Amino acid sequence: MRQQQRGLTLIELIVAVTVLMMIAGIGWPALQGAVNDVERRSSLNNVYHTLALGRTEAIKSGSIVTICPLNDSDICTGDWTRPVSIFRDPDNLRELTTKDDLIHTMQPPDAGTLRVRVGNRGYFQYAPSGRVRGTLGNISYCPPDNQVTEAGQIIINMGGRPRRARDHDGDGIVEVSDGSALSCP
Repeated sequence: MRQQQRGLTLIELIVAVTVLMMIAGIGWPALQGAVNDVERRSSLNNVYHTLALGRTEAIKSGSIVTICPLNDSDICTGDWTRPVSIFRDPDNLRELTTKDDLIHTMQPPDAGTLRVRVGNRGYFQYAPSGRVRGTLGNISYCPPDNQVTEAGQIIINMGGRPRRARDHDGDGIVEVSDGSALSCP
């Protein structure tokens, strides 16, 4: 009596692998788009909540609150590839003088970059009233490939409230505060 073999022949295996590769090839771009969308949303939500937390803490504590990346000496730097700290800054020194004043630290995005425009400064500040202290500004997220349709921006108004930039003309690119399309380098 002959024993029945189980398994695949080489031809069957090659066909199965080819079919799987075709399915993966078709699905990969859609999957990559979904991953990029999640990264953009996550990064912009982190920025939005960091700014909102800074504003809330300024009102609650009745103190100036500074939001910026810190260098190794705990002084504000304009390098937004570093972790971003929110801290009470009652003497407006733009440096973390005591760890007790640290409110929160936001990590930079895993992929993509944050670009900050806030006059000639590399930081944001809130006054005890919750209004911006200094100049208005925005923070843009650009994906690793700088695909502008996958980018986004948070705009801070004079009242200190952050808002998400929107695509008003339907071209897939959000418009910044002056109405022009967002650009990535």
